[in-house]
Amino acid sequence: MSTISRTSRLSAALGATLVLALAVPAVSSATIPGGVTSANWNVRNSWVNYLTNPAWSLWIPPFGSVTATANTPAAGDAAPSGDPAGGFSTHDGTTPFGYVFTVKSDAGSPRTVTLKGGLDFDLPAHGIDISLKNVRVVANGSGEQLKVDATYVPLAGSTVSAPGIVLGNVSSAGAVTLTAAGATVFNGGSNGSYSAGDAFGTVAYGS
Repeated sequence: MSTISRTSRLSAALGATLVLALAVPAVSSATIPGGVTSANWNVRNSWVNYLTNPAWSLWIPPFGSVTATANTPAAGDAAPSGDPAGGFSTHDGTTPFGYVFTVKSDAGSPRTVTLKGGLDFDLPAHGIDISLKNVRVVANGSGEQLKVDATYVPLAGSTVSAPGIVLGNVSSAGAVTLTAAGATVFNGGSNGSYSAGDAFGTVAYGS
């Protein structure tokens, strides 16, 4: 692992980039529409840029990655697809910021839209190993909650599982902000600089 702590890396990255990952959504409606068939999560740009080039344009390997995954392929689940309209990492030009998830189920009270697939975020050189699966959007008053089954690996210790956490809140305008639990996941426990309320992209829906 780099002799520079991940905290320092994250602080430098966040200080260098103030632009939030708020790309134009595929659908203007932010509230879950009737007959929803897909959800587009455009992930915070600075986070994706950090993973794909942690040295910030010096192009010093090794680099990290964002990987779209399927939860249960045997059950016909599918990985989300990259969304070219959401743009790509400014460092490698190939890693998308946006991911389109297809709907697996839409039921319950409160209404819960469960999505197919998940996302893995990895940067081994900095100890980042995060997996989000069983992604669902839960209706919550004027907005929604983004819930996931998460795992992450802290700098010291074994993998931490966090099933069913509210990773972020989704406003009526589609803006995603981290909860305290979500910040903990992306900080790898307590080793980063994200906080509750930090912007982490946008969500839009297709029907």
